Amino acid sequence: MLQKVSYLRYTTFFLLLHFQSPMETIENDSESTIRYPSEEEEFGKIALGWRIPGKISDVYKEVHALSILGSYLSSTSVSPLKRAFVEIPEPLCTDVDFDVLMNAEAAVSIDFENVPLDKMDLIVDKFKQTMKDVASEGIDMERISTIIERMVLSRKTNLENSPHLIVPDPAVLDMLYGNKPDDLYNFVKEEQGEQAKNILSKPESFWLDLINVTF
Repeated sequence: MLQKVSYLRYTTFFLLLHFQSPMETIENDSESTIRYPSEEEEFGKIALGWRIPGKISDVYKEVHALSILGSYLSSTSVSPLKRAFVEIPEPLCTDVDFDVLMNAEAAVSIDFENVPLDKMDLIVDKFKQTMKDVASEGIDMERISTIIERMVLSRKTNLENSPHLIVPDPAVLDMLYGNKPDDLYNFVKEEQGEQAKNILSKPESFWLDLINVTF
């Protein structure tokens, strides 16, 4: 029994030390070039990243909204990033992936795959212009609603047929980054119907502000 208690104390200390210690503040943008082995030398990959300020347990609602925004920006051929970078006569890449990274402080990563080497310098400026175009043209709220409704339907299906796809992620998030007794409950419920209704009620300005603040 004493060994078990000691192990639990050690495990808790280890998790707190390695997963909840303060992170260094990023003061300025940074850029790095990484060379890696590849079968083809004409293409490369560009990854853009942004850290979301605040502990993930405190900003989980915003992080969930960002995952919805990511689907809006990149999930189909009519999405703004796909239209700007892929669905053009001379594509700047073959695919655009939008990921939300669940760390102590969440982060957003946008990856541009198979970028021609002679066009790599165009990606960042093109991305900034695309975000400006989205802000000026406005958000297609019907598409946002469709994305949210599909997420809710997919969750219900998985909850019934594949609960093992739903339970582990919130449990791990709570174990690594949870600070309050109700964090696990909040992590689990974020994509449920009641929360979906709440985010469905958000006006267009909410999504435009999310773009401006994040990117």
